[in-house]
Amino acid sequence: MPDIEQDFYDDYKKLLYQLQRGERISQPRLRHRFQEDKVGLARTVHQLHENEGNFRFIFELNEAAPEQNILAAAYATSQFAYRDRPAVINLMNKAANWRGEVGTDFISYLLSRHDKFVANLGHESSEIWALKTLGIKTSNPDPAEIKQRFRKLLRSTHPDTGEGSERIDVAKRIEDLTEARRILLR
Repeated sequence: MPDIEQDFYDDYKKLLYQLQRGERISQPRLRHRFQEDKVGLARTVHQLHENEGNFRFIFELNEAAPEQNILAAAYATSQFAYRDRPAVINLMNKAANWRGEVGTDFISYLLSRHDKFVANLGHESSEIWALKTLGIKTSNPDPAEIKQRFRKLLRSTHPDTGEGSERIDVAKRIEDLTEARRILLR
């Protein structure tokens, strides 16, 4: 997911929702068209192996674009029974938030029970992510410092009061700031 264009994230999430509901999928998606025939197409095989309780991924290297890989994973969910799709789609949505290396930490992350807004995205802990998101240097800040930093960053991010010089996803940034504050104040 980190290798696809940011503009595609919303379309990918919408695609997962449509697949979960069994809706008809309009094409193309993320600049690619779904094809069932295999004539003239490059083949990619990705595998998850388990050996004595240890898991590892094997990704076949090829010329496929990142969008093609995530689309293939998304379309594979339609092979699950309708009643099983919500659980699979929830995992796909959770996986879409991961920013770390794909390995045992990724699998642990997928199998763990986190809040709706998962913050442990390739960092040592949710708290480290939250401190970094709010730009707090101390490891144990007091609640007043957390709230003050949150308000300052929120004002600078908000489209009505912020500088607006950078093109960022404001809603995502506000969501991240809010979740970081929640983690540090719990």
